[in-house]
This record gives sequence, C-alpha cells and structure tokens, in this order.
Amino acid sequence: MNILYLNHYAGSPRHGMEYRPYYLAREWVRAGHRVRTLAADFSHVRSRQPQQLGVELIDGIEYEWFASPPYQGNGLGRVKNIWAFQRALWAANARIVAEVAPQVVIASSTYPMDIWVARRLARMAKAKLVFEVHDLWPLSPIELSGMSPHHPFALLCGWAEKTAYRDADVVVSMLPKVHDYMASRGLDLRKLHIVPNGISPDDWAAAPDPASQDIVFQATVFSSLLQDETQERLAQAMWQWLKPGGAVLWYDFCMDNPRNREVRGVPLSRVQALFPQGRLKAQRLTLAPPIARRVCRLHPSLYHLFNALPLLRSHRLVWIQKS
Repeated sequence: MNILYLNHYAGSPRHGMEYRPYYLAREWVRAGHRVRTLAADFSHVRSRQPQQLGVELIDGIEYEWFASPPYQGNGLGRVKNIWAFQRALWAANARIVAEVAPQVVIASSTYPMDIWVARRLARMAKAKLVFEVHDLWPLSPIELSGMSPHHPFALLCGWAEKTAYRDADVVVSMLPKVHDYMASRGLDLRKLHIVPNGISPDDWAAAPDPASQDIVFQATVFSSLLQDETQERLAQAMWQWLKPGGAVLWYDFCMDNPRNREVRGVPLSRVQALFPQGRLKAQRLTLAPPIARRVCRLHPSLYHLFNALPLLRSHRLVWIQKS
C-alpha cells in the first residue's frame, strides 16, 4: 500500500520531534508499505532542521521537505509558516499524486487546515482520506491561550475541523475522551478510532547502566501512574540509574486534577516515601492552569499576581539528591 502522510512538524531521530509520524511510518515500512511524509523544512519543535529541500530517505521512509519561513512563538510568523507549507503542497499536488500514487492520504499536522489539501490529494488519487487529531483545534487555543472563539484564526480552524469530520473516511484521535465533543462538531462516531501514543520496544531494550546518570528527569509522569506499585518500581529504577552525588529532578502535579480522574497529585510526603534515601529540596511552581486561563483573559499581568500565592500553584519542582 502507498501511504501519503501530511504532517507539518514531522521529525525523526535525526531531527528531533515530532516522533509519532516517524514511528508509525517506520512500522508501516517494515510491514511492506511505502510511505512518503510531507513536512515543512522549519518546525519549532525540532532540534535540527533539514539541510535541503526535496526527498530524503530515513529508515525506509520518504520524507519530502517543503520550504517554509522560520518563526518564533505563536504570532504572525507561525501563521506565515503554515500558509507557506500549505501553498507549497497545493502547488505540488499533481506531481505528488503522480510520483506516489497513494491509496491512503493522512492529514496529521496538529492544526486542521491541512484537511483541504489532503482531501484534494485523496480525490485526485481516488484514495481513502484519514484525519488524525493531535489536539482539538480551535478548542485548544481557545481554552489554553484565551483566544476568542470569534477570532478569525479560531473561525478558520473551526471550519477546517468540521470539514475534516464530514469528509474524512476515518478519523483517528490520540486523545481518548473526545466522543461527545466530536459528535457535537458533526462527526459520525462510527468513523472514530482511538490510537494513543505508545513506545517502541526496540528503543527501550536496554535500560541505562546502574550508577551511570548524573540527573534523571521526570515531568508529570508519576501523577499519571495510579498504581502505587508501579510508581515504586519506576522510582527504584531511577534511583539505581543515578551515580552517587547525582539527583532526580522532579516536576509534577501536587494536587489532583478535578477534571481528570486519571491525574492524581503527588504530595511531598509521597515523593519522600518513593525516594527514602534522598535529600529533598522542593518548591511549588505553576499557577493552576484553570485559574491561569481565567485571569489571563482579563489581563496577562494578573498571572504573576495570582502565582505569588503558593496555594494556587499546581505543580512542585523537587531536587532529590543521592548521597
């Protein structure tokens, strides 16, 4: 099968994040399929950018890089970058279909606006159209960034989202609890398949050697491990990996998430119990996101005012020293 995978931010072990497109494509190639990934040559999440435009072969995957301007942050520069990538795909769609002859076209660029060019490619090739959801746009920028639902960018995202739910043959979401929301946006739930992120066992066949690491960093892992035994096994492994004098750097929720029962805050007493031989230095950080969203809609400067109250901070940073 020939698979065309549109992902603006696609990465690889050579370039850094995003890794999901790489690992999915690698497994499809191993299964005997041909995959071409279409991506922009600049992405803020990569640690290294591609060195040249055009097709590059990485572990059997055809990456095709398209010119796009660099940017910082989430302002006009990023919008220009998105526009440049989409325009380049539209200009090249006939050539791409002729070269790849795709039987499946996957739109998977985090933002939903790639659905239009993906739909065009699928129709030209008489291929199945798949829409892959990373985040719920425009809901994510509205909820997380305080964007008005009436902002032109939010309206554009909403239009693209509804188009995707209507026209895609299959919708894949890595988010598990989206059924009600997507149905409210017009999706026939018979199209929906939940495919969360996973791990590649090949990459984790060998654990770090004992006493080989200066720092072991964990961020919001333990608050999602709801079984005490699992937490304890991971903590023991992390402690064994540390050199004498090394430390665990811990950043995690210290309070429960009332909107998500699968996130459980880890109190400082539990951190000490997980690392009984460690010397702890701790500080509460990060204004609780629901409060931050509300106050920043009034004025961004209010974040610092409310964050000055430790009881409103939802996370804890802990340095756990190994003697």
